[in-house]
Amino acid sequence: MSTLKSLEKKLSLEEKIKDPALEELAQLCFDVKKTPVRGVRVTPKLEQISELRNVDAGYFAILSTQFKYPNDALIAYKLRDGVEKRFDDLKNDADLKRLRMHSCHTRQSRLFVQFIAEILRCYLLNEIQSNGEMPKYVKTVTGLLDEVASIRRVSIGNHRKFYKRPTKHQLQIMQALGVRLNPNQWPSLSDLKDTQS
Repeated sequence: MSTLKSLEKKLSLEEKIKDPALEELAQLCFDVKKTPVRGVRVTPKLEQISELRNVDAGYFAILSTQFKYPNDALIAYKLRDGVEKRFDDLKNDADLKRLRMHSCHTRQSRLFVQFIAEILRCYLLNEIQSNGEMPKYVKTVTGLLDEVASIRRVSIGNHRKFYKRPTKHQLQIMQALGVRLNPNQWPSLSDLKDTQS
């Protein structure tokens, strides 16, 4: 409903709607007439709006004997849903598809490593959602990992080891996560001249 109100306001102010899906929704739900005397007049199409509401409308009920207050039940459901999503991430994103292995020790080791990986994944997801310094285009853990994947440690012969210089976006992510980068480990022009001779 708030989307329709904001669309109606934008149409009445003659602002351009950038999202094609929202523009299509606006054309479906509103009649826009523009006259030189009265200006822009936006009329909602009530039948279309009620049809859209009926398609997406529904009820969700949680029946519980454990919780006395509805807020407690919703919080518990949300936590349970989060745990289910984490297990889904383990099965799909973290490649935990096969648990059938030759030894019990191998299976336990793999589960432990996957558990640690899921802890790190949840930490990164929490940082992405709550950290105000995180760049706006980083919305998922996979996107964050893809962005920083090119940071490498380079060693050439017997010379000093250094890290590949991070990009501006990588520096923003590292600063948001609190990772301190040592600028002395970046390659300078003198190091490159030494390796060429």
